Amino acid sequence: MVNLLDQIGSAVRQGRFDRLATLMADLESLAPGLDRIGDLTAARTLKDRAVALSVTLEAALAGVRAARQRMTEVSNASSGFLTYQPGGRVAHVGAAAKGLHQRV
Repeated sequence: MVNLLDQIGSAVRQGRFDRLATLMADLESLAPGLDRIGDLTAARTLKDRAVALSVTLEAALAGVRAARQRMTEVSNASSGFLTYQPGGRVAHVGAAAKGLHQRV
């Protein structure tokens, strides 16, 4: 199971989201055997890998959300955007728009 958690983490870090459905199904099939882990060291290792995977998944989700937000901003830029003049004055270029903000 530890190897499978590592494979899932690797797929996420490589952006191979197409592999996740199969890997998650494999992981779910092993779940009933969790109550038979008798070795405390193995259980701790499994927990540590699961926590690490959770952090990886949260980071990937945050990245996807930021990318979606940025794509929306870029798509809306055709209706105009904001630029900053010397002294911090805001100027509208094109139609008035919410503006593009610094990348997340």
